[in-house]
Amino acid sequence: MTAPFSEVRADASRVVGRIQAALNFSVAVALQTALNTVLSAGEQLAVLVLLCVLVQEAAKLTRLDSLRSVLVVQVGQTLQGLLVYKNWASGSTLELAQGFLINTLGLCVPSVLELLSPQFMQSEYVQSALSVWLYQYATATREVLMRVDFGVSSAVVCLLAFALAAGAQRVAGSDLGGDGGLARLYKYVVRAWHMLLVNWLLRTLTLSIKEAPTALQIAMLAMVIIVVDALALESFSMLRDVRGYTVFRIAGELQGLGVLSSDRTSALAAALVAFCAHTGLGRLGSRVTTIAAEVFFVASANVFVQSVQNGAEAGAQQVLRAGLVCVLTYALQAVLNNQTEHVPRAPG
Repeated sequence: MTAPFSEVRADASRVVGRIQAALNFSVAVALQTALNTVLSAGEQLAVLVLLCVLVQEAAKLTRLDSLRSVLVVQVGQTLQGLLVYKNWASGSTLELAQGFLINTLGLCVPSVLELLSPQFMQSEYVQSALSVWLYQYATATREVLMRVDFGVSSAVVCLLAFALAAGAQRVAGSDLGGDGGLARLYKYVVRAWHMLLVNWLLRTLTLSIKEAPTALQIAMLAMVIIVVDALALESFSMLRDVRGYTVFRIAGELQGLGVLSSDRTSALAAALVAFCAHTGLGRLGSRVTTIAAEVFFVASANVFVQSVQNGAEAGAQQVLRAGLVCVLTYALQAVLNNQTEHVPRAPG
């Protein structure tokens, strides 16, 4: 019984590991929304930095890894909110351009910090915060690109941009964002733009087929993630960063179509069924079953955090509730990672 149970835990660790950034982004948005009801962005940053210092000192006496992860991620979220030009997405063309530029230049901040303190930036807490930062950028910037008239289909522009990025990667002989001076400065910009292009392409696709039958829409969304998954694993390593974000976006689109339940119990049950089916198939499992398990896991997390955002409690109570969800999410990830560290991994 021990070996099968260990393999189940290992499989759960692999599934959660692939969608870790998506889960962190979901809960971070919920906590940010709750914090916005009680504190301004500047006040949030001051409070979060103070809490980070206190937790750092308290960690000398007891382990507070999950709480530290939550605080570091939220510091990044709040800092990005301060850098972003307010109301730029709904302003004039000039405001649109200014906001896009400022938001994009904000992606250079982690690179500058990395040049100043590489060890600090390599911390797992900081890397988790950076992943959430990139997700937030892609989400905030997508609607801006949807407003720009390129004279041709947005899908054509997206595919051309991917082709250019792939060509640049081949010419460079290594991943974009390597160890060169300028490349290091803009590497997070490159990663974020890959996410943005996938997000933009997906948005263009959903708008073009919104009048189609639901079955066709589901098939098209499934095709997108299967193609991204295949390319990320076999051809373009630059797409590995956006795979989890694609799963996150498609889970949201399917929930919008009413395909996935908005009830917490039903959503959790569906995620467990998908995971059991994926694990039960073992070596017979395919990319389709893997993707299905991940999509249902992300959708289930979305349902839980949306219930936090839609709660009727006062601001302080919402903050505590959202914070608890964040801590529990990070704690679950830590438990899975620790318990499966030495478990042999089967093909997944």
